Amino acid sequence: MTKLLQVILVLLAGLSLAACGGGGVGSDTPAGGGGGPGNGNASATISWTAPTARVDGSAIAMSELGGYKIYYGTDSSSLSTIVTITNSSQFSYQFINLLLSGTSYYFRVTAYDMANSESLMSNMVTRTAS
Repeated sequence: MTKLLQVILVLLAGLSLAACGGGGVGSDTPAGGGGGPGNGNASATISWTAPTARVDGSAIAMSELGGYKIYYGTDSSSLSTIVTITNSSQFSYQFINLLLSGTSYYFRVTAYDMANSESLMSNMVTRTAS
């Protein structure tokens, strides 16, 4: 049985939120991932590093990673929106016109392996869209 992955995900301090004009409809579907539609007038880019070890300390190869999940929302105790990244070589994601300007958002990332065993969540990062 596959052990949970140890997350050594670092949400870069450079997590950026930038205002975008208009209130257009965007999609939080990454290339190779899933997600539903969203709307807003601000965007964000979130970045992370891949884990290098499992919980037991044994090494994990990139070929064993299935991808990542980004949990986010406006309530830190309930990150109700999930973006699934199915490309294990993708280390950033852009939320384009999905966030509302002036609203605080909370982000956490997990990794999952080919058996869909999900890691612990990364540290939470909070930013206000502007």
